[in-house]
Amino acid sequence: MKNEKLPIKFFAPREIDELRVEAGGNSDPPKWILSGEALEQRAKKLSNEFDEFESQLLEREAKASPIPFIFLAKMSHGSTSKSRRKEIANLFQVNNGSNIIGLAEADELIVRLDSITEMKTISSRLEDADRHNFAISCLDSFIEYEPYFVEGNRIDTYKVKLVDFQDYEQNVAIQRLFERAITSKEISFDKTDYSEQYFVYKLSEIDKTTLNGLKEIDVYEAIFSVEPMPRYSVSLDSLDDHQSLTVMKPIDSKDYVTIGILDNGIEPIPHIVPWLMGDRWTVYPETSINPTHGTFVAGIALYGDTCEGKNWVGHQGVKLFDATVFPDTTKEGIEEDALIENIKEAIKIHHGKVKIWNLSISIENEISDISFSDFAIALDALQDQYNVLICKSAGNCSNFLSNKPKGRLQEGADSIRSLVVGSVAHAKGKFDFSDIDNPSPFSRIGPGPEYIIKPEISHYGGNAGIDTSGKLVANGVTSFAKDGSISRAIGTSFSTPRITSLAAGIYQELHEGFDPLLLRALIIHSASYSKELKVPITERTRQLGFGIPKTVSDDTT
Repeated sequence: MKNEKLPIKFFAPREIDELRVEAGGNSDPPKWILSGEALEQRAKKLSNEFDEFESQLLEREAKASPIPFIFLAKMSHGSTSKSRRKEIANLFQVNNGSNIIGLAEADELIVRLDSITEMKTISSRLEDADRHNFAISCLDSFIEYEPYFVEGNRIDTYKVKLVDFQDYEQNVAIQRLFERAITSKEISFDKTDYSEQYFVYKLSEIDKTTLNGLKEIDVYEAIFSVEPMPRYSVSLDSLDDHQSLTVMKPIDSKDYVTIGILDNGIEPIPHIVPWLMGDRWTVYPETSINPTHGTFVAGIALYGDTCEGKNWVGHQGVKLFDATVFPDTTKEGIEEDALIENIKEAIKIHHGKVKIWNLSISIENEISDISFSDFAIALDALQDQYNVLICKSAGNCSNFLSNKPKGRLQEGADSIRSLVVGSVAHAKGKFDFSDIDNPSPFSRIGPGPEYIIKPEISHYGGNAGIDTSGKLVANGVTSFAKDGSISRAIGTSFSTPRITSLAAGIYQELHEGFDPLLLRALIIHSASYSKELKVPITERTRQLGFGIPKTVSDDTT
């Protein structure tokens, strides 16, 4: 179960469905439906494999285990389309509800059985091959379920997720069983709610012996996955450009929209300090904060147009709120659950005054085709709960340095509610790979899970290439280093704050209640592709979303 996530209720990527009744009224069954001896052989194979689960289910019932028996139903090639999924669901429907609880892989369904009675009901359907020929034709085999298990270093911190049995009370009871089991083994843990009813456990300082001991606990069969806890980092490459900018100051009589910068801190340099709202929010001591990345991001959000001498966004000023959710990664890293807790706490406390947030943090893991990342689930839940908008970077990819294709979006950029931002080239130097207004070489591409369009939009985040000696050449966009000097850097981290400040500028001009959906719609609807874009039409949304949006004045007229 490679790159799996907790099961969700849609079964597979979209694809062209083959209609059960072909155009023109032809009632003949589709050609993929098995018949005759081929159908009988498939039905017999499935029936034999299914019957092998009986002894395990009987043993589970004898122990009065509260954990349902689960197994995997592997679909045959091409059977993941919507028209066929319905037939498979019907095969496993017992007591007015489907026993399918999610996906392990794109072609592997997770099915639960609560009793021998349910098993016999499904078994009888497999024996009636002619009546259930559609479903039987869609299934290839039944496989014993095993949790996804990944060993890390000799001693590591692990992330554990339990199977979602689609039943609140049952999930709560199984969580208690799991917590009791690991406590009895003297394993310390933290439980983090990534979203409502969606919990992740962090087991700390686990050696291989203790890790393998998890396979012996009674609740092991309810574990969905065990893997090393992801750790995140950010980086900033900058150079002194010897440029100077006039300090802008807010007008006392004017109200400004505040945007929250979820990053590693904002240094109160002269250009930024007049625009900072209140004190920094953080859980870290000053000795653990190195506000490099956040200062650069904040500089683009406030001075982006001025730095480049362009009218790309056109806002009239924005206030900045410093939410330092990330420590100095040269001194310490941060694990996924801690990062999510920090973001949640910052938004929870300040969502009344700060409705638009910038999150320019890139994560190493690429998104999945079939399920949304834990990080994305948490971001969506926050935006729903607190009625805020998060502008999220698509993520950076270094594959161009070794002449490889771009990688997929990074986890978090698959958030449905967030406005996800890619990068395009603002200029082209001698060694740069991308032409102006074309996708930056480092900007990761979509689509998101279930083929949703991600990123939705793009903006200017720099260009890059390789010189004759094989070294990286970065043609960056302009902002501030933490000492207040002018610097340049590349990344989707720096195209994203342009969109964040654009959203703030539009919100300020609308003079009405905050509506994140409206802001998303206005920004996406105004986006377009440059006449200089050389990407094929069929590839554009994967690379750039819907393009580069218009300025504040264009969006609100």
